[in-house]
Amino acid sequence: MLLLAGLAACSSPFLGGAPDEPRPHRSGVLNIAVVFSGTSYPPEMPRLVLGGPYVGATYLSGSSSLPSSPGLTRSSGFEDYKDVNVVPVVLNETSPRSLILRLCDVLSSLPIHGVVYEEEVTSLQGGGDGEGASTAVAQILDFLSAQTGVPIVGVGGGAALVHTPKESGSTFLQLGSSTAQQLRVIFEVLEEYDWTSFSLVSTRHPGYEDFLSFVEVLTDGSFIGWESRSLVLLNLTQDPGGARTKRLLKENGAQVRLLYCSREEAESVFRAARGAGLAGPSHIWFAVGPSLSSLETLPPDSLPLSLFVVRPAGWRDDVRRRTGRGVAILSQGAVALRRDFGSLPNFSTDCQGAPNETRTFKGNLHRYFSNISLGGRDYSFNSDGYLVNPSLVVIALNRERNWEVVGSWDDGILRMRYPVWSRYGTFLEPPDGAQHLRVVTLEERPFVIVEGADPSSGTCIRDSVPCRRQLNLSER
Repeated sequence: MLLLAGLAACSSPFLGGAPDEPRPHRSGVLNIAVVFSGTSYPPEMPRLVLGGPYVGATYLSGSSSLPSSPGLTRSSGFEDYKDVNVVPVVLNETSPRSLILRLCDVLSSLPIHGVVYEEEVTSLQGGGDGEGASTAVAQILDFLSAQTGVPIVGVGGGAALVHTPKESGSTFLQLGSSTAQQLRVIFEVLEEYDWTSFSLVSTRHPGYEDFLSFVEVLTDGSFIGWESRSLVLLNLTQDPGGARTKRLLKENGAQVRLLYCSREEAESVFRAARGAGLAGPSHIWFAVGPSLSSLETLPPDSLPLSLFVVRPAGWRDDVRRRTGRGVAILSQGAVALRRDFGSLPNFSTDCQGAPNETRTFKGNLHRYFSNISLGGRDYSFNSDGYLVNPSLVVIALNRERNWEVVGSWDDGILRMRYPVWSRYGTFLEPPDGAQHLRVVTLEERPFVIVEGADPSSGTCIRDSVPCRRQLNLSER
């Protein structure tokens, strides 16, 4: 953080060309900077995504030029403002120094009330450097929000991968899912398919102790009766050839594995698993943690055949939709803040931490983003800066090695697309996958008996009478 502060102190208020020159500020205008960060983003990217002029473009409250997103309408709170001024910025140089200097320049050139940060997803490809840069992006945005008080929403790439804990006073909001949220979904999948015997595979990647603790909490207080909870703790730096990793994985007899590590480490683990014969259809892998949320960008041939990943429901959304969602979130938060204070605060105009109005309620801005709804979905954030109740999906590789949505998680309820026996095989035998059969019958006591779902969990109770559950659901 001292390094970040040093870089921020070197920022120039006049760095950059015409797109970032100071512009006049009009009373009642909500200024939102939309940042497109990526080496392949062209200068005209904002015009292609946002439409219209891309330098200082102003989008009136009822304008159809607003980025398309569920809930981005007058009912979202735009009626409380004369207009929303979207200030687009393209960052082709993604080094930490360039990122800090450019963002600090934007904040000093115009009274900015919020930042939407979109990082190019393809920048995550290419190994450890891409992942490390993405982690740095989240830390830098967190630091800048804490220094200036400006709310920042990370909507794509590494900016959306949940980073905790955050700096004191930061209002850095991320649209990803936390490790605990992913594990909750994963254990519902394990229960649904009766995969009660599993092992944990982890490196010492930051957060691994929390991962182990979350698993312990989920299993110790459960009535399921989880079996053979063993841990394989890997040290890949001392095993460059992967021989020891391969041996440790092979010695572990579980057929279901929960993997927590960095994205770069996952490539090494999967390579060792293939060498040990543990990447076939009868070996189930679950990727856990924000760092493994982008495994779909890796070549499918490098991944296990039966790999599950938990992703946000909007994982396939395009850039326009993601940035539009970020603008809508900041707009609703600004409406709530203005309702309390009568006007928007004057955030700091530089990154050196000069006193500003937000000091009086620093650390409490999260409450203005704790009741956000867009298009019927909950986008409320907690004090840690990530979604309280995210809509998630479970994706897996199909027979054609393409990613397919096989489950959804909404309002604490899991819905899986396929029964276990027709898709993944009884007792984890290699699946056929060519045909599916579903038997439908009427309830007719005493021959056909069903009961209601367990009210506390919303699921059927194991080893009991089948329960009523809606199965005919379309993919969302």
